[in-house]
Amino acid sequence: MDNFMKKIFEAFENEYGEPVSTMQDGEIQVFELKDCTVILTFKNGVLGVNATADKPIKCDFASGMFKETESED
Repeated sequence: MDNFMKKIFEAFENEYGEPVSTMQDGEIQVFELKDCTVILTFKNGVLGVNATADKPIKCDFASGMFKETESED
């Protein structure tokens, strides 16, 4: 388990150039691995880890809730 979490932390640092310890309260990060999906949460100073064998359901549309979304034409 230690090696698994070390790899998750390294993936975060490779993506953002900062360690996991820089996560802000309320932040969530999702990692799609070959055999599972890992969700890191940081809330009230506690880092949570949830791993599931399920893969995310990919959709071909935007929610419209975030700045970088496709336009609704």
